[in-house]
Amino acid sequence: MTQKDEALHAQLERALAKLDEALAMQKTELVRDVSVKRFELCFDIAWKLVKEHLGRQGVSCASPRECLRLAFLNNVIERDDMWFVMLKNRNLAVHTYNEEIAEAVFVILPNAAQRFHFLLDHLPKE
Repeated sequence: MTQKDEALHAQLERALAKLDEALAMQKTELVRDVSVKRFELCFDIAWKLVKEHLGRQGVSCASPRECLRLAFLNNVIERDDMWFVMLKNRNLAVHTYNEEIAEAVFVILPNAAQRFHFLLDHLPKE
């Protein structure tokens, strides 16, 4: 594992702990909005971690969608359409804000957190 991988791994652990903390709180508008922002951060770190891991295997990717697709093909993570649902929701949340989108994204956050934990626990380490 390179220093960059280790740094991304540590960043994802910290960001995910903060997401877990927010999700454990009673839902309010503020908790929802904070949770969505923490999810965005976790997703961005997660795909960059996957990108770095693939790069060490000689596989190049530039976008989150491409990196996820290649991660599935290279057995870095198991094929799971939830990753693409997460990508779609991350893109909606980052580029637009409204109550309906925030609510829709908030609903998937427990499943998203589960995927992030799985990635941290199962990403092969050399």
